[in-house]
Amino acid sequence: GKVKRFIAEKAYGFIAPDDGGVEIFFHKSCVKLLESQEIADGIAVSFRLSKDRSGRPCAEDVEIDE
Repeated sequence: GKVKRFIAEKAYGFIAPDDGGVEIFFHKSCVKLLESQEIADGIAVSFRLSKDRSGRPCAEDVEIDE
């Protein structure tokens, strides 16, 4: 997928899946970043689909694709 939007002040954002499905919430704490990487709108990412405490879909193990 691609990061649709990331709100740095709130440390969360949304991923647009490659299949065009519903946007998926992610929190910055679930992103695996290398020292030189940053989260930004439009970057390609891979992730594992999970559910939050409320049962809503969310992204886990988010990694920036090279």
